Amino acid sequence: MHSQNVKWADYNAYCAAIFYYLQQFDKMQTYWNNFLATYRRLISYGNDFTEEEAINWVSKVNPHKNATNLEAFLKFINNGSFEKCSVEKKRLQKEALQENYFIKETGSWKLSFEGFAVQLPEVKGFFDIQKLVAHERHLFHCAELMGNVLDSKGAKLFDKKARQQYERKMLELQIDIQEAEQHSNFLSLEKLQDEYDKLIEHLSQSLGIKGKSRETGNLVEKARSAVTWRIRNAIAKIERQYPLLGAHLSNAIKTGTFCSYQPDRKLKWITS
Repeated sequence: MHSQNVKWADYNAYCAAIFYYLQQFDKMQTYWNNFLATYRRLISYGNDFTEEEAINWVSKVNPHKNATNLEAFLKFINNGSFEKCSVEKKRLQKEALQENYFIKETGSWKLSFEGFAVQLPEVKGFFDIQKLVAHERHLFHCAELMGNVLDSKGAKLFDKKARQQYERKMLELQIDIQEAEQHSNFLSLEKLQDEYDKLIEHLSQSLGIKGKSRETGNLVEKARSAVTWRIRNAIAKIERQYPLLGAHLSNAIKTGTFCSYQPDRKLKWITS
């Protein structure tokens, strides 16, 4: 492979990447040094530059919509500090900054999701949804959403300590799921997601009535049924006017004895 007079500026960078994957690191370094020399001659016009600038240039002139095999090499050559091309970074930053609204206004609600907004008449379930999206991944006992956490004798309807323990377990699973997604470990991802879903189902079905009387259990069941109905009814009304937001909420909101908002990605909500 000869590249003395090559005019393809990043030719040597690709050669270095090839030898990286062949684990011939001496040749990798030789071609990478050749690339840096070419970069100084053709791109920086003899001016000083950092290696990170050269790495970023490689990613900019070779934009990839999806992952590229160059990424692992560029991370290696820059000791793991390489970041994806600036175009992709700007796109992700724009998405992260995009604000979604779930706001109560006089006589109506303003709902906005992914750049599209609607005004809908007031529905009781909107207050529940507003509280859920404002506290992502937080577990709300159905009695909390109903505004009553005590039974007729003044005893608490749910165990705060137990909820905190489950919240910690849920957070651990969420972190493991994110790591599995990042490493494309689909086998582990499937198992972790199944464990997470079963945990949510268990919370919805079994917590809130432990050690309580039948009367208290009935109170929890009534609260669970009422809250579930009004949230699902509210989502159905949203879906008729804004199918995309309705589908998102239907998938992300878990109802039962404990209710929560569990989106599949980080979103920014304005609720007041």
